[in-house]
Amino acid sequence: MTSRPKRRVGRLLLFAVGVFLVLAMVLYALSSAAEGGALGRSSQSWVRIEKSRFIFNRVYSMATPPFEPIASAFLVRSIEGIPPGAVLDIAAGQGRNSLYLARRGWQVTAFDISENGLGIMRRNAARVGARLETFRSSAQDFDFGRQRWDLVILVYAPIPYEDAGLLARIRESVKSGGLVLVDNPVVMHGTDGRVPRVPGDLEPGELPSLFPGFQIVHYTEAEDTTDWFHLKMPMGRLLARKPA
Repeated sequence: MTSRPKRRVGRLLLFAVGVFLVLAMVLYALSSAAEGGALGRSSQSWVRIEKSRFIFNRVYSMATPPFEPIASAFLVRSIEGIPPGAVLDIAAGQGRNSLYLARRGWQVTAFDISENGLGIMRRNAARVGARLETFRSSAQDFDFGRQRWDLVILVYAPIPYEDAGLLARIRESVKSGGLVLVDNPVVMHGTDGRVPRVPGDLEPGELPSLFPGFQIVHYTEAEDTTDWFHLKMPMGRLLARKPA
């Protein structure tokens, strides 16, 4: 008498597992199609952002994250002697650069897609008495404003550099006479020529062309050790000033 209920329970469990596997396969197929652009650009962007958020939330939760906890050496050199003003830190992560700037008198606004990274940034800021404003946002969704920032920094910022509209919004947000600083690997993911590109990858020699009309204060593209993962690869470093 007890074997029939057991068989029914077994069949129900097998059915539930089968449904779960089918749904998982469908979701994976939809996610892959969206990321590849088959479901439109908005779906592609949403999937890529959510996957990045998932990854970076886990990276920033690690006891020992795979990056230098101190500010970018290029940033430190570049702002020496520049009077503090309003600065935007794009894809700020745990805030290693934001905190450095805030402690030196800059009025810092920082955003990132990772709530875990932002939480660590806020706690570290409270511990050292640094004041900054933070937002959880992607670069695509953030309101950059116009003529708003004395300095905009993109340090290892995983944004789609091929997105002309996004780059135009970033350029427009810089005040006349203001600066933009980029410290970023060139083709970090080894996918040269891939379409769409992995967010954050620059193409060789591309960086100056992203800021047409800006005065190039400093530009180099040379092999160096990265702050993330300590890899040897070409680094693109740019400091450019918007015409007054």
